[in-house]
Amino acid sequence: MSRDVFLERMLSANHLLNGDWIPDVLLALSSGPLRYTELLDAIRSSPVVDARTQRGRHVQPRILLNTLRRMEDDGLVLRHEKSIGLDRSVQYELTPAAHELLSALTSTVTWCERHQTLIARADQQAVRRHRGRA
Repeated sequence: MSRDVFLERMLSANHLLNGDWIPDVLLALSSGPLRYTELLDAIRSSPVVDARTQRGRHVQPRILLNTLRRMEDDGLVLRHEKSIGLDRSVQYELTPAAHELLSALTSTVTWCERHQTLIARADQQAVRRHRGRA
């Protein structure tokens, strides 16, 4: 693969993953389909604090819905709507391509694990830049 094609593919991957809640949705749905409320609860139950903002993360329902629509448009999530009488249920699940993407990201996460000092330093620099102290 040429350098230019490699760069194009990296940019494409970056665009697919660029969104505050996309990693959360990928991880929450990695073990199987969830109804919208189950997905919202799963994401909200995560204790992870954003290293760059130093804040807890709390997704708003509307933001999650927009994220899911985008991921559906991008081919990462499937939406299944079931109607039983007057009751309507919506489930979301990852596409095979999204499962493959998660597998590919494992090596990136492993790299981050090996380079925690570098990541922490980059996060601190980002916080300083954001505060205007860099």
